Amino acid sequence: MKREDRTRRGMKIKPVTAFTDLTVTVLLSVALTASPSEGASKIIGGSEASDETLKAAAAIFIPMEGGHSAFQCSGAAIRKRWVLTAAHCLRSTPLVIGVGSLSRSRGGRMFTPKKILQHPRYDAGTLLYDVGLIELDADSPVPPLRESENIATENMPVLPVLVPGWGLTRTNDGLTYPDTLRALRTRVTGPEACEGKSDFAEKIDLCLDAHQDTTLCRGDSGGPILSGTSPDYRVEGVVSRSDGSGEPCAKEVAIATSITHREISKWIKEQTGAGGATRNPNHFQRDH
Repeated sequence: MKREDRTRRGMKIKPVTAFTDLTVTVLLSVALTASPSEGASKIIGGSEASDETLKAAAAIFIPMEGGHSAFQCSGAAIRKRWVLTAAHCLRSTPLVIGVGSLSRSRGGRMFTPKKILQHPRYDAGTLLYDVGLIELDADSPVPPLRESENIATENMPVLPVLVPGWGLTRTNDGLTYPDTLRALRTRVTGPEACEGKSDFAEKIDLCLDAHQDTTLCRGDSGGPILSGTSPDYRVEGVVSRSDGSGEPCAKEVAIATSITHREISKWIKEQTGAGGATRNPNHFQRDH
């Protein structure tokens, strides 16, 4: 994860801590096999995922020389050929995407993106509207997750959620990665807990409860925030950033981008062709 000062229109913007990772991995045609790198971490706490529905979780990689790749972010298949993730995960190209397995070393399928899209109002300085889409070059081997039909409003109720992810399970251990996807149970809490933290914006963002022993860290960016129960999970948002503490893991709260915000929900449907909407390709599009 990189933290850097950004200058825009002559104004210095304070750095925002995103949960992006660069974990060196071996890239196979049908598997995701990782080699560890110090300082990279993901779900802290949680438990191993055994739910077949969570095979829709996606891993996003940057290809490197020698047949290796660098793990970048998480994501989730929401259509047969579309993966939802955070916009800041899409700063580097080319990318390769893995979907279809609860294991990092067995099963699944690798895809080459046809298109990479960032929301047109995404702000790289504040990480507002931090949502992006990747069109795959073939159908996902597993059923996609579905977006929530909730509409973001003021005074959103506390909502129990599940956040799946891969990575280190302890912040002080740079050597052990779980092979099996892990999932953290937490909750969307009241927006007042996130006020004044990492440019939190009510209705655009979701405020997630976090603690030292159950939290989100580097590499969790772009992962889905799931409400409901299997097999009927609904995607409420995507993991975006920490609480501005400057630490690799969120200490008190984590921030996700809500995909139930009307403008964001409409954009997703337009791009993916869902709901009879017409796709508009002119939003930070990169053809591959």
